[in-house]
Amino acid sequence: MATRQHRFTIRKSVEIAPGVVHLFLTTPDGPAEHLPGQFVMAQLEDSEGEFTRSYSFSELPGSDANELVISRVNDGRGSEIIFGLTAGDELSAKGPFGRFVLRNESPQRYIMLATGTGIAPFRAMLPELRRRIAEEGAEVIICQGARERSGLLFGDEFKAFAAAHERARYYACLSRDESVDAEQHECAGRLTMILEQLGPNAESDIVYLCGNPDMIDESIEMLKARNFTPRQIRREKYFS
Repeated sequence: MATRQHRFTIRKSVEIAPGVVHLFLTTPDGPAEHLPGQFVMAQLEDSEGEFTRSYSFSELPGSDANELVISRVNDGRGSEIIFGLTAGDELSAKGPFGRFVLRNESPQRYIMLATGTGIAPFRAMLPELRRRIAEEGAEVIICQGARERSGLLFGDEFKAFAAAHERARYYACLSRDESVDAEQHECAGRLTMILEQLGPNAESDIVYLCGNPDMIDESIEMLKARNFTPRQIRREKYFS
């Protein structure tokens, strides 16, 4: 898919969690084409000059707008601009980029771990995952990590996805919320704990990791100890 220059117009900007904004973007030619899991490089400018920031697309395929979900970084140059955008403002970006996509492969099980806004690519992948469950018999396990329940971005959508498909499961891992309902989809602790409990199998699983670099590094070490190779692990680190 060719890289293009885009001039987006902000349709609306919604704060969907503390310090997290959901941008809806339009162009005269309709939504920018991309594969679920890819990102754009926003071209920004402040008093210090021009710079770029990378943001993953989060919309479901078929949406009439492109969507980005972005976390505020304290004193971040990009955050100062992005969180000041309102309806009618413009945003220049180049893309799509990235290889954090669903490839032509048929594992028995997809294990997908994300923290924070790292859940955005997985949301965009839901329709294709639905197809692979129905047509290939794949099992899909999506594990979302947050400090508190308010940080489970699109959690209701993932919960509904799991409820609608017998071969799909969704876990919400809360590291600082004591009101966890352990009998349902929530659990206390870190995502790496869930990963270990799932018993990843190098002979049958593909693992997708997106978000906090420490979570990704710890997960990779665990997977290597279980004989996973780089070809069986997809990762996308989100740096603050």
